[in-house]
Amino acid sequence: IAFGQEWKKGKDDINIEVKGTKYLSAMKDSFTIRITNLTYSELVQLIIGKYYGIEIKAGYRIRGAQTIFKGAVIYMSYEKQDVTTNTVIILAGSKMVAAYGQSRMNLSLNSGINMYSALKFICKRAGITNANIDEDLKNRVIRDATSSQGTVGSWLESFSTVNNFIVDSDSSYGNDATIISPYKTNNRVIKLDSNKITLVSGYPQLNSDGLSLT
Repeated sequence: IAFGQEWKKGKDDINIEVKGTKYLSAMKDSFTIRITNLTYSELVQLIIGKYYGIEIKAGYRIRGAQTIFKGAVIYMSYEKQDVTTNTVIILAGSKMVAAYGQSRMNLSLNSGINMYSALKFICKRAGITNANIDEDLKNRVIRDATSSQGTVGSWLESFSTVNNFIVDSDSSYGNDATIISPYKTNNRVIKLDSNKITLVSGYPQLNSDGLSLT
């Protein structure tokens, strides 16, 4: 089904407005899409056809567009603003909330398991087959036994907060879940020399928070 093709004939038949925010989070991505001048029957076509995947692109007709968000539809509604104007409102979020948020889990993880294996197991149980999990987490171990109840998104959100790693659930990067470790040793080594940096405000100082320099 294609809508909004009339611009090829020199006129616009619909108007699309997109507002939203992306976060480094399992559950916070949120977009609202308002499409003006779709009929109610066209909205019903979308629902019956189960067009629940959504991809938001931005760009120019002559240069092409790039994907800025890829996720799933959470809710669709229809609004009649006046006699001539119809608006379809689509609420979208990450697949972690929409697609995988429908199934609930109840499980336990024993202490001593490395976080990579635990996260891979959780994603597999939730049906996420293309999760990208940082292999640096193989070096980190769950210290205490933990239990999980709820959806995979809520579990990942709380587990990442407690254990200080990063979750991204925007599918536009190719994975429905990307889990990043901030503890990689090679990220902590930054080689600086006189060709790359100019120090101001005196010499660097070392304190309990680390190295401070301007």
